[in-house]
Amino acid sequence: MGEDEEKEVSGQTDKNYISLGVSLGLCFGVALGSIFHNLAMGISLGLCIGVAVGMSMDKKKNDRDEESKK
Repeated sequence: MGEDEEKEVSGQTDKNYISLGVSLGLCFGVALGSIFHNLAMGISLGLCIGVAVGMSMDKKKNDRDEESKK
């Protein structure tokens, strides 16, 4: 049984921080865009910031996983 199959059987899955960052970034972007009466700018900035935060969290997790395997 491979590593992916073991995770699937045990109910554990890898978290995808990029999707989490995008979804939270869009939520905050819509809120800020509606406050400042510029919804398009809020969505754009929220998406960009969410992707950046998600990618950095994902990279930290991958680096931590690689260190633990050594």
